[in-house]
Amino acid sequence: MEFIDLLSYYDEVLALWQEYTGEEFCAQPPIMPTSGLKNSLLFVGLNPSFTKGDDTPYTLSQDNRGGHPYFATISRMAERIGMPWSHLDLLCIRETDQRRIRILLRSDKGCTFIQKQIDITLRMINALNPAAIVICNALACRLLDERMHLSDQFDEQIGTPQIHNIPWYLCGMLSGQRALDKGSRERLIWHISRNRK
Repeated sequence: MEFIDLLSYYDEVLALWQEYTGEEFCAQPPIMPTSGLKNSLLFVGLNPSFTKGDDTPYTLSQDNRGGHPYFATISRMAERIGMPWSHLDLLCIRETDQRRIRILLRSDKGCTFIQKQIDITLRMINALNPAAIVICNALACRLLDERMHLSDQFDEQIGTPQIHNIPWYLCGMLSGQRALDKGSRERLIWHISRNRK
């Protein structure tokens, strides 16, 4: 397994936070992984939740689960699929209430700020060259579909969008109150496993 250093992207994110200094949405420092596994099953969430005092970069992989139930769910899924995993968030905004991100999207300044973050995240995804990508948040799916026209990239043979031979699985959250039901989660595991063959 090869780890890819993502720290240079963190510098770009910090520069973006400097550009928007004083904005309410930049009140908390950004947080993101400092490395990720190349050729892994990459899970992409919307944004990290806010935990008071948790303001440093972190590394998460199948070897470092962070002790959070969200990552335990991802780890169990990846284990059943038989793939190493990594995780990124589309945005580095530390916010637990996603409605605040939807409000941010209503302003030109907020949209530009979010699009700049997505630019950085897409470059990180490219650097990680994942074997498959699971976008595990409905709003993240919508933002990426608008940006990359994922629905236009649907591959009938594998039953999901595919870009540069990388399948993109679009689903809702994997844990929490609005998580996928057990049947939908099982179907997702089956789908990813089936396409690995």
